[in-house]
Amino acid sequence: MVPSINSQATQAALLEMADSMLVQFLPDRDPELRAKKPENLFDGAVFSALLQVLDDEYNPSRFQQSLAASSTESDVSQGRRRNFHIIHMGLKDFARRSCAKIEPLIDQVDFQQLGREPTKGGIFDVLVLFVSAACFRDDDNEKYINLVMHLETKLQQGIFQVLKEVDAKLGQVTEAADGDLESSHGAEDDELAHEAALVQLQYEADERIPICGRRFSPNRTMPGTSTGNSLPSKSSSPTKSELYSKHEAISMRFRRLPKMPLRT
Repeated sequence: MVPSINSQATQAALLEMADSMLVQFLPDRDPELRAKKPENLFDGAVFSALLQVLDDEYNPSRFQQSLAASSTESDVSQGRRRNFHIIHMGLKDFARRSCAKIEPLIDQVDFQQLGREPTKGGIFDVLVLFVSAACFRDDDNEKYINLVMHLETKLQQGIFQVLKEVDAKLGQVTEAADGDLESSHGAEDDELAHEAALVQLQYEADERIPICGRRFSPNRTMPGTSTGNSLPSKSSSPTKSELYSKHEAISMRFRRLPKMPLRT
C-alpha cells in the first residue's frame, strides 16, 4: 500500500490510532473490542466499529448477524469472507459519499483474499484506508487530526508519514488515469479518421455509378468534404487493412459495371 507499511513503528502508529478512535468516539462499544495487535482485527469486528465511528449512515446490524452466524459455522473462512465483504462495501459507500479521494486505493486491496486468509500485511493495508478516510474526509476531519496530535511524538510522525505517502500514491494513480484517458481519446481519433476515409471512398464510388444513363459530375463536392477525390489525410498512423479491402471491393465493383456512353 505505502512504503512505510513494513516499519514496526508505522504499524504501531496505525494500531494506536485505530484504538484511540474506538476509545474516543465509540465509548459504548464492547470494552474487549480493542486494536492492540493485528490479530484483534482478523474477524473484522474492529473495522465494523471504525465504520460506525466514521459513518453515521453505517448500520452494523448486518455485520453483527454475520459475526454471530460465523461462530456456528464449521468453515471459519466462510464467515470471515462474508464479514470482510460487508466491511469492503461499507467503506466504499462511505468513501463515495464523504471521501472520494481514497476510492482508488480501496480498489487496490483484495478484501476477498483477506477474508479467506487474513495476514498482518493485509490488515495494515486496511488500517491505512481507515486512517486515510478519517484524515482526508471532505468534512469533519479536524477531530481526527487533533486525535493524531494527541498521540506520542513518534506515533504522530508515523501517521503523518503514512498520510504523506498515501497522498503521493493518489497523485500517481490520478496521473496514470489521465494518461490512459488521453491514449483512449487518441485511439478514438484514429478510428474516426479511418471511418471518414471509408465514407469518402464510398462517396467516390457512388459518383462513378451510372444512374438512369447519367453520371454524377466528378467535380461535385459532398457536404462537409473537400473538392476532388483525395482521401482525408491521416498523419498519425498508416491506413488500416480494412481501408485497402474496402478500396479493392469498390474497384471490383467498377470493373463489373457495363460501359455506357454519356448522353449529350
